[in-house]
Amino acid sequence: AWLVRNSWGSGHGDGGYFWLSYYDNTMSGGRAYKAVSPDKYDYNYRYDTTGSNGSYINAVENGTIESVNIFEIKNDQEVLNAVQFATQWSNTHYSIQIYKNPELTDGVVTNPESGEAMLQTPVTGTTTYAGLYTVNLPSPVTLSTDDYVAVVITFSNGSGYLFYDVTQSSSSGDVVWEEVNTTAAGQSFYGNGSSTWTDM
Repeated sequence: AWLVRNSWGSGHGDGGYFWLSYYDNTMSGGRAYKAVSPDKYDYNYRYDTTGSNGSYINAVENGTIESVNIFEIKNDQEVLNAVQFATQWSNTHYSIQIYKNPELTDGVVTNPESGEAMLQTPVTGTTTYAGLYTVNLPSPVTLSTDDYVAVVITFSNGSGYLFYDVTQSSSSGDVVWEEVNTTAAGQSFYGNGSSTWTDM
């Protein structure tokens, strides 16, 4: 059997470990992560600091769902080399496009695709497992201080959910944890491929 260390601490399982038989061909809720060296990139822009999720949006079987994060660049002459995302399902097609300086309404982005498309053709691929992916862009995207960048990822042929953070707390036995969503208006959106966006 495999001896597996869980991510919930020593209060779960046998001191934080459990056994998984070689004969078990599935493990519900498992995720795979392929690490990238922290020295590879100077800056990482993200909103989800928990690595978890609080709620979800249904992604219809064989349907399309879009996920967008918008970031304001804080340093002069930054170069965007890669995009990272996480999925809860395997064998899902993805397409990534970067939009620079989408239109602002009262200082807030309302349409992520209203900016200049920065990739000649979207970067596409297919997930092989549920987990975290870092996808290199075919050519770097140069950005300057105060530019806004919208990272639009379209998932198709999926059979799962798009998870997003909400503020909540949970407990199990003697373990209590809290998730805090600090995303502001105009930072994260989802859509279904019809150019209609919902601000998370």
